[in-house]
Order: sequence, then C-alpha cells, then structure tokens
Amino acid sequence: MLPAYTPRPNRPTKLCPYKPYILERIEAAKPHWIPATVLLREVKEQGYEGGLTRLRSFIFPYKQAKYDPVVRFETEPSVQMHDY
Repeated sequence: MLPAYTPRPNRPTKLCPYKPYILERIEAAKPHWIPATVLLREVKEQGYEGGLTRLRSFIFPYKQAKYDPVVRFETEPSVQMHDY
C-alpha cells in the first residue's frame, strides 16, 4: 500500500514581511506598472535579503496585460473582403 502524503504547509519566505508593501505599491501605481527591479531596490532598502526571482514570481499574477484582449467576431464568407 502506498503511503498517503499530505500537502506541505507553506513556509514563510524572506519576502513575506514585504508583501503588504509591494501590493500597496502595485495598487498605487495602477494603471501603470512598477518594474520588479525598482520594487527590489525599494524592499532591499527596507531590509529584504532575498533575490529578484522570488519577487518576480510573487508579482507576476498582479501584472495587468498591456494590450486589450482581441475580440473575435464571425462574418459570412467573403463579407470582410468587400468594402461596403
């Protein structure tokens, strides 16, 4: 019989104490985006000892698309070929 593994609990990271500040900065900058390197410099000034990769992976889900999504529409065959 296979052993039943349970999910590991989330361990705190070096970034955890700075997450509220980072989220606040992201929200305040909308609709613009603050580059990860700028945020890294700011949290390092506050004592963050981690790296850029962890910061980028944290902020990635909050980054908004720069472009509007493409809206698809269907037409009858050859309708788009004619200038009406």
